[in-house]
Amino acid sequence: MNSHLAVRLSIGDRPAAFLLDTGAPITLLDRVCADSAGLTTVASTRTVRGLDGTGLQVASTVIARAYFAGRRFEALPAEVAALPVFGSLNVLRVPAH
Repeated sequence: MNSHLAVRLSIGDRPAAFLLDTGAPITLLDRVCADSAGLTTVASTRTVRGLDGTGLQVASTVIARAYFAGRRFEALPAEVAALPVFGSLNVLRVPAH
């Protein structure tokens, strides 16, 4: 999708969909995905630019455990924001768990 790769993974035992951007300096999760995975967030005054270039207010979280391509990842820092662009990308919709 453009210059990004849509991938499926899991956060703990919850399925999730991500756009892989190897040039991104942070991991940015959609608020709906973070809430669905039960992640705890900490408010922040930080803003970042989303895929469409708009400024986004973010919160911080740590993904305790994620699985991708048969590998387990632990204690991954991430930022969380409302990402309206994800609503228009049908490839990223993941069935309810």
